[in-house]
Amino acid sequence: MSDSISQSSALSRSWATFTLLGLNILVFGTMVASGISFNDVEQVLHWGADFGPLTLHGQWWRLVTSMFVHFGFLHLAFNMWALFTVGRAAEAVFGSRAFLTLYLLSGVGGSVASLLVHPLVVSAGASGAIFGVAGGLIVVLKRGWEERSQRLALLRPLLPSLLSFVFYNLLIGFRTTGIDNMAHLGGLVTGAAFAAAVSRWPAFTARIATVFVFVLSGTAYATRQVSARTEGGMHVAALPNVGAEIRRLEHLIARRPDSIEAYTALGTVYMEARRFEDAVHLLEQAHRMRPSDVAVLTGLGTAHLNLRQLDDAIVSFDQAAQLDRSSGDARYNLATAYLLRGVVFVDSGKSALAQADFERVLQVGSDSALRSEARRQLRQLAGH
Repeated sequence: MSDSISQSSALSRSWATFTLLGLNILVFGTMVASGISFNDVEQVLHWGADFGPLTLHGQWWRLVTSMFVHFGFLHLAFNMWALFTVGRAAEAVFGSRAFLTLYLLSGVGGSVASLLVHPLVVSAGASGAIFGVAGGLIVVLKRGWEERSQRLALLRPLLPSLLSFVFYNLLIGFRTTGIDNMAHLGGLVTGAAFAAAVSRWPAFTARIATVFVFVLSGTAYATRQVSARTEGGMHVAALPNVGAEIRRLEHLIARRPDSIEAYTALGTVYMEARRFEDAVHLLEQAHRMRPSDVAVLTGLGTAHLNLRQLDDAIVSFDQAAQLDRSSGDARYNLATAYLLRGVVFVDSGKSALAQADFERVLQVGSDSALRSEARRQLRQLAGH
């Protein structure tokens, strides 16, 4: 009986996290029930995705709705797993209302950053808000918060995992097609700044939130002005038609099945549309036709990486690196995949396999950030 009471109490303390999970899943379920094609960007736009020519020209509500829209089941599943994990910890630290404020402000901050850098890209998803929550937790766990010191002490072991989550996902975002890393960075900065302010002046949380709303609104308006100058003062009415480009390339391949360049281009567009499994299937065909094509192998590895198929990604990147030994990009991709797989091994308790992968990063990688992180992971393994 006492166990059921404690579980009920834990759920009630995390009501905001479960509400956000429910809203995201409800929106996705409604989209599926409507018969939407997630490969058709124009259809996703109708559900509230973010797109500069629409958002910056009056449809400001997209800054909020876009964080509840996802491009497919895998996109939703990964974000909801992250929200479930990070959200409950943040809600325990900040309290439900402040956590909700942190989440929403971070999501809007991510949307604004995305519009500022690439206004003509359609973006959606909860990841900007989740990065903001992670950033907020990192700030308070590192700095401490006198009023919440007991709860922070219990959650401080989460700090290495949070830092790894942010580092690896930003790393993947910078190296992978189809991921809106500016939304991640915008959310991260917004969440960290809000948490820093709230932990310093907890009695003024509502006023701090109001200031952030004004700052984000002003930044969005400034983004509109920058976008207008970039467009020469013209409103961009045309929507991107990724579906039409996919159909064009598919017809081209049907007419010229020996064109490896067409396969590579279609694989890239599939990844832009988040059709990673289709990209893998297509690029595997191209690889069988031309096993020594480095571009095909790189695209195939990237598609596997998006699907978190790290073993397959390593095989593809390793073959590309062997074929093009002078390519820094090929070694970078391979080192990144080894680093990510090593972290998975750490989380699974497979220390020996993790150590081997981190040592491989030092062998093949030349990027200082990757090598530094591999050394840090090796020191942590040695400390255990």
